[in-house]
Amino acid sequence: MDKVIKRHGGYNIHYEDALNGNPDKVVIVVHGFASSTKSPTSLMLMKNLAKEGIGVIAFDFPAHGESHVDGDMLRIGNCLEDLRAVEKYAKDRCPGAEIYYFGSS
Repeated sequence: MDKVIKRHGGYNIHYEDALNGNPDKVVIVVHGFASSTKSPTSLMLMKNLAKEGIGVIAFDFPAHGESHVDGDMLRIGNCLEDLRAVEKYAKDRCPGAEIYYFGSS
């Protein structure tokens, strides 16, 4: 089943997660150009941080991985809106959790 976050006024954002229970820490993984939620780094973080009780969510920027939109939507403004939507989802899904970011390229 495709996991998506509905972005306000926009498209669906594909994501993968390891949000078991109600973790008090959640890491949002931000991938680099030409990468995706399926990157070895994202998968490693989901596997290993979950063992420590830390939640992880990774998402696909426009035109990457299993994104529902094409390259015309790959704009800084859209990427920032996607990041805001994912952060809101993480906060709603794990109330009170501290939110951290991990970026790789």
